[in-house]
Amino acid sequence: MPKTLDVYLRYDLVGRLVQDDHGDLTFSYADGWLENAAAVPLSQSLPLGKEIFSRKQCRGFFAGVLPEQGIRENIARIFGISAKLVERYDRKTALRALPPSDWPYTKRLHQEDFCQAPGIVPELKYQNEGGPSLKQCFDLLREASDVPVVDILALLKAVISNFLIGNHDAHGKNFSLLYSGETVLGRVTRLAPFYDLVSTVYYFELTKKMAMKIGGEYMSDHTWFSRTWRTASNNMPPVPQAGS
Repeated sequence: MPKTLDVYLRYDLVGRLVQDDHGDLTFSYADGWLENAAAVPLSQSLPLGKEIFSRKQCRGFFAGVLPEQGIRENIARIFGISAKLVERYDRKTALRALPPSDWPYTKRLHQEDFCQAPGIVPELKYQNEGGPSLKQCFDLLREASDVPVVDILALLKAVISNFLIGNHDAHGKNFSLLYSGETVLGRVTRLAPFYDLVSTVYYFELTKKMAMKIGGEYMSDHTWFSRTWRTASNNMPPVPQAGS
């Protein structure tokens, strides 16, 4: 018997994820959501429409949404804590629209990482396994960001910073798009703040191979040469001019 999971964006039913008797997945948007003037797509890889998305089309996004609860519980158990608390950039405090309106509540901002957006499954997050390249990341920002002139430059700075601090684990799931606003006209798409910034080079048991190529090179020891960075710059889109 097929299993159905209702998919909500905040309080609205957006669609349904269905797993058939053979374990295959499909996703489709709900008619009510498609008729909603404020409707927005869940992902860059799942555009609004009556199409039924196949497992190949929808798994990249939904596999990144489902929590890795067991892993988090194991970490908490090892450190003897019940939770790891950090300030979330994808949370916003707002006032309720209905009385008592002076009661604040925490609102979750929608986001997706650079694997979810193009529909790449999380186990292929590294470029050499099929994950996004730096060029694909820049192309995604150029296409999706509402302020590409700012976000492309910010991503370029992040790439350089990750290289300088020896963060070899800057894969596609460590960069995200952040969506804010409630309607098509009001929703703003921006590059999310950076996270998982770790100097992996200082952990000798970890690989010296970078998650994404820089100038055709995976090994950080080979990227100090100026020709490597010249090659990298040729593969990156130019920063768009304001107003273009």
